[in-house]
Amino acid sequence: MKVLITGGSGLLGSYLNNELSKTNEILSVYYRNSENSNRYNSQQIDIMDEEKLHTLFNSFRPAIVIHTAAMTNPILSPDIDPKAVYNVNVNSTKKIAELCNKYSAKLIYTSSDLVYAGYRGSMLNEESKLIPVSLYAETKLMGEIKIKETFDNYLILRIALLYGFGLGKKKNHFE
Repeated sequence: MKVLITGGSGLLGSYLNNELSKTNEILSVYYRNSENSNRYNSQQIDIMDEEKLHTLFNSFRPAIVIHTAAMTNPILSPDIDPKAVYNVNVNSTKKIAELCNKYSAKLIYTSSDLVYAGYRGSMLNEESKLIPVSLYAETKLMGEIKIKETFDNYLILRIALLYGFGLGKKKNHFE
């Protein structure tokens, strides 16, 4: 199966590259640092570049897109423009959903459990109240909404903060 992985040089993307390449034809895309993506079929791309995204979908024709690319820091440093976070996490997600719809690809979107109201102190489920706790969480929830408005061939995963050792040179939040 043809699988497109966005954020292929990130913590999750690196592990997806390793596992999915064993039984699938993958294309791993990254923004700046190739990290372990360069050991696989990979391409450097700015996911905000709609023309390049369209060209990529048209040439690779993925059956599944696993969208892990995002500006992921829950607490933004002062030098990061909130508009850039919105553009990457919301606008690019909308465009990827539109391309998945056009090319009949299933979209697997990694969102965040930070979209839930975490102050309740009890177990949460999918019906729990959604109150994003940061700009990151807000934009991930907005990305979910854009996907749902675009088409219905998707799976949204609200994952907890990932931790572990990356497969490249990048440090994770705990290192």
